[in-house]
Amino acid sequence: GLRPEAKSEVPDVELVRALWANHKPLLRPFMSVEGGVMAAIALIDANQVDIVKAVDTIRQVKHRLQTDHQEISFKISGEAAMDATFMEAIVQDIIWIAPIQIGLIILLLMICLRSIMTTLVLLIVMGCAITITMGAAGWVGLQLNGVTSATPMILLGLAVATCIHLVIAWQQEMRARGDSVSALANSIQINAFPVFLTILSTVISFLCLNFSASPPFQQLGNLVAFGLVTTGVLAFTLLPALTSFLTAGAIPRSSFLETVFFKCGHYVVHHRAAFVLVLIFASCVAGWGLTKLTFDDRFSHYFSERFEFRRDTDFMEKHLTGLSVLTFPLSIKQATGRPRAPTVQQVVGFADWLAQQSKVTRVDGYSTLARRVLDGATSESALNRVEPTITAVLSNASSAEIRQLAERSKTWLGNHARGLSDGPVGTTLLAAYLSERNLNAMLLGTVAALVLVSLILLFALGNVRLGVISLVPNLVPMLLAYGAWGLTLGEMSFAATVVMALTFGIIVDDTVHFLSKYSRYRMGASVEQSVAQSFRTVGVAITATTVAVASGFLALCFSGFLVNQHLGLLTLLIVCAAWLAVLFLLPPLLSYLDASHTKTDDTSHNNLQV
Repeated sequence: GLRPEAKSEVPDVELVRALWANHKPLLRPFMSVEGGVMAAIALIDANQVDIVKAVDTIRQVKHRLQTDHQEISFKISGEAAMDATFMEAIVQDIIWIAPIQIGLIILLLMICLRSIMTTLVLLIVMGCAITITMGAAGWVGLQLNGVTSATPMILLGLAVATCIHLVIAWQQEMRARGDSVSALANSIQINAFPVFLTILSTVISFLCLNFSASPPFQQLGNLVAFGLVTTGVLAFTLLPALTSFLTAGAIPRSSFLETVFFKCGHYVVHHRAAFVLVLIFASCVAGWGLTKLTFDDRFSHYFSERFEFRRDTDFMEKHLTGLSVLTFPLSIKQATGRPRAPTVQQVVGFADWLAQQSKVTRVDGYSTLARRVLDGATSESALNRVEPTITAVLSNASSAEIRQLAERSKTWLGNHARGLSDGPVGTTLLAAYLSERNLNAMLLGTVAALVLVSLILLFALGNVRLGVISLVPNLVPMLLAYGAWGLTLGEMSFAATVVMALTFGIIVDDTVHFLSKYSRYRMGASVEQSVAQSFRTVGVAITATTVAVASGFLALCFSGFLVNQHLGLLTLLIVCAAWLAVLFLLPPLLSYLDASHTKTDDTSHNNLQV
């Protein structure tokens, strides 16, 4: 971009303006209407060179030119620059976001466990799980991309959620028994089935990402699922071994949070009507918010403005041209190989129609030369030396707008130039339809996750009534999160379509652990007593897992990559809403729907007292 105040300092500016005035049709792809912005195009063969290295070389040339010609602003955009920026986003997330998440989790563990050595044990187990997962990805030749780069951050939070129930139960048993080995054995015995169930449900949810039409999300689901299985194995092998070795003889101090949650359990049951009414009202408001949701994508906006590529692309789309390109192959020749005159007129008419469409900034290709033939500026034989395609360039167009233009163009061609072209092709159109297809596919994936996990819950709890009750705190969080998004932001990227299937297995974890403890305490105790004891034993663990998982996705909210931002923010909302639903909606529902089913069992009652 030429700075206005620098015009007199650059002697070639007037020459450039003269060229523009005399050759506008030919120079339109490379110069703005005002004449103050020009483009130079570099073609990179991705099969011959490394895209990232090539773009890095171009940027070095740019910086050198910028130093030598400070009166000119040099900017870089295009598909190659976008690919290189994907890698920049990955590196930035790993360097800046991962340490923040690790620091938050260490602080959380220190508060909940009140033990440096126990915190160290958990960090070792989580580090091993992540290392094995990413190492396996490397061995199978999987390359990281903007989506799969989030795997370590997601897995870190899920690993805490898997292991912390075992550790907190061990601490509680240690305070009661004083023997580390028997405390570990009892902790594993109590939590083995709930932990297995939560791992299974979460693995199913992530594997349902294979319904996605986007390969990066499929890879993310498979990687996290593998990492969760690895974490489960380490939780029942390495975790007990390190705990018994590194924390031998140390009796953990009682956490004041257990007392707080015990009292909270009584309070929730006593004020159950108020909690239910508040959540019903919130659900109604969230349902209204769902009607305001729209799903769309603007691919150039996948990166925040802190990336040079985004700033340069915004400048280019404002002053010169866009990144979205639709190509229309033409069938214009008769048997002799020469174009028919009516066909040439149709080409020009179609190009004129395209140029009038919203978001279209430029129409090039065969139509430019065809217009010169009709005007008598060049011979008809020149048409035989040009590839018969029309290219429409769109600026700042969303995926929905691209799909709409493609459909309108097919309608125009069918009405005014039948047989001239079958419609647009190209990667831009493919990406636009990918987001729509991904939405439909992930709705199917969400239904699959919902059905499978719900059936597992019904079977595992062995109680149809509790199984049905458990569905409420599992579905309400998604309603609240998506409703809140609709009321505040409104538009979602296609990344948000995978969150529902992804998070269902995660939010089930809290329900499983709460109901497993509730069922155990319910034998011979009232609903209020059972709820209070469940709050005391798993309230801290549920809160810790919520904060741990939320911290992983909270870190993604600071990513410069929009897909990771939306993935992180929406999952964060759902996980936090799940915590509210399990602790403040599920107990009131139990007190209303399970109060008439009193159970007696002396052995379980003795366990309750312990």
